[in-house]
This record gives sequence, C-alpha cells and structure tokens, in this order.
Amino acid sequence: SFSCAMHSLILVDAEGKPLTNMINWADTRSAEIAGQLRFSPEGKTLYEQTGTPIYSMSPLSKIIWFRQNREDLFAQTAKFISIKELFWFRLFGSFQVDYSIASATGLFDILNFCWSKQALKLAGIDTDKLAEPVATTYLRNDIKAEITQITGINEACYWVIGANDGCLANLGSGANQVGIVALTIGTSGAVRIASNKPLYNFKAMTFNYLLDEKTYICGGAINNGGLVLNWLLANFMSIKTASAQDYEKLFALIQTVPAGSNGLIFLPYLTGERAPLWDSNSCGVFFGIKTEHTQAHFLRAALEGVCYAINHVLDAFSQTSGTIKEVRVSGGFTASPVWLQLMANITGKKLAVVQAEDASAVGAAYL
Repeated sequence: SFSCAMHSLILVDAEGKPLTNMINWADTRSAEIAGQLRFSPEGKTLYEQTGTPIYSMSPLSKIIWFRQNREDLFAQTAKFISIKELFWFRLFGSFQVDYSIASATGLFDILNFCWSKQALKLAGIDTDKLAEPVATTYLRNDIKAEITQITGINEACYWVIGANDGCLANLGSGANQVGIVALTIGTSGAVRIASNKPLYNFKAMTFNYLLDEKTYICGGAINNGGLVLNWLLANFMSIKTASAQDYEKLFALIQTVPAGSNGLIFLPYLTGERAPLWDSNSCGVFFGIKTEHTQAHFLRAALEGVCYAINHVLDAFSQTSGTIKEVRVSGGFTASPVWLQLMANITGKKLAVVQAEDASAVGAAYL
C-alpha cells in the first residue's frame, strides 16, 4: 500500500514521459492566480466542492499558470499527474489516482467522487487530461513483468493504491475518533481531524481531504515546521548538515531561556504561509529585539513561533470540529521532549505520542 505527499504536479506526454520536473506544494509561481480565484464569485463554491484550499500549492492553480504562461508545454501535455500517478503508471502502464490524492488537487468533487466540472473549466482541460479516479482501497496484481524482474517481488502480489500522507497519518495515529486530533510536523506541519462530512471554514480555508468514501480528514497545514530548525542551525549556529548531536545542542540552548523569550517574538513565515493566513508573500519576522537577547533567545523564539502557528490552525478549525480532547502527535519533532513540552504548553492540549515511526506509513499498512 502506498502513502504519498500531496499537491505535486508533473506534466507528461502520451507515453508517460515527464515534460517537467515534479512541482511540489511549495512552488508559489501561481500565487497571483490562486488569489484571484479565491476572491472570485466562484471561489467559495469551488472550495466547498473540491475541499482544497485555493492557494498556490494546489495543482489547479499550477495548471492554470501553465496554460497562461507556458502554452507550448500545456499543448504538449497528455496528462497532468502527481508523482504517485507516475509511479503507478510505471508499475501497471495505466493512469489511475486514488480519491485521497485527487481530493488534494483542487480538481476533484469530494462529495460525488469525480472530477469537478467547475474546476476543469477553470483549468481549461477535460477529464481525459487527468488520471482515472479510484477508491483508496483499490488493488491490482498485474504488475509489469520487467518490474517483477527488477524488484524480485512475486507477480501475484497485490498492490493497494493507498492514500495521501496526511490522511494516512490520521489512520496510523489512531486519530479516527471524535475529539481526537492528529498533529504531524516534518519539514512543514499539519493538524487534522476525522469526520463523516466536510468541515468547511472558507475564511480560514481549512482543508477537507478523503481517506475513503465515508471519511474526510479535515484541518489545516503550515509551511514552516522543521525547516525553521534547519534554517536556525544553518544561519544561527553555522551548521549546514546537522547531526543528532547538533539538534540536542539546539534544544539544550532553548531550555536555558524562559517561556516567552524575554519578549522576543518570531513570525515563522520563511516560505510564506498556508492555514489560516494563506499568504504566499508573508515572511519571517523577529519582533521586539533588545540588547539583552542572545543566540539562545532567538532559537527559543523561533520554536515558539512554530508552535503558535500550529495553535493558530487549531483555533481556526476547532470552530467547526467541536471540542478537542487529545492531540496525537507524529513526525520528526516527536524525538524532542523539549519541543513536545513547548507544544503542549502553548496549545494547552494533552499530547500523546503514538509512535516514533512514520504514522503515514503505518496508516498505509492499516489501509
């Protein structure tokens, strides 16, 4: 079973050969297009039909950008697909996409499990330019013979198409009960809760992605999670390639500073921000700098800023999700007791570390 990151886009020809490199969620070239869509008359209905925040991360915005700015590539493209679809195509020779990955494209009708006519019209494409949508439990065992030879995997083995990493992290964390939230922080971060229906908040633009036909994973994502730590290590501690000991040193320094970093505040928007701001042009800011602030203060303020960004998302989607009883955490940040305690203090929530491994991979196995 497969877990895969969301929002990627690759333009391929009729033989499945890429015409572009993979474009990931962090690409902001379509920011102006997304902004126009969001505030257009059809913005709210588009959001509610597709469940995807209208932002530069979405393949919908990126496809429109190619149509408007690279007519040559747009005309050559046989399919607009994700990295997962490319992998699946090379295994089986057909273009198929699971409902979960499709639900994060801005092109998929999450209520009727088909491509959205409204979104396709905006993109300027027909369904033949996209893969065939299938359930996340869809499986097949007709892998190409050459793949069997390369991998040594038995040709009778069944392959389950799976879902996106965010939805599977909920499943892998056991966060499928009322009031139980899954929080994952890797390079970026996300807060998600399971629901039997979409939980819309157009102002905060929370997402509603499909785990299966009966389960929506709702919440919000931030751009700047673990990447802030890597930025700190590289630029405040001159460590370009960090080891486990380097992270330990960083957290040890953070512990020497009291909560609040003596009034130093950090807005962690180094790569713009997604929920709930949705501003590709936002940037990082240290505010309240005084002579008393040391390297350690800057480090702690930055980590506090990431935790407050997560809390901002929690506040936004708790307006529709109801009372949050517990937050189940996964991702790289669970390796740090300092970061976990800081997150618990700032959110005021009970955090439960369900496992140190990748919850998304565990979810794929469960699926």
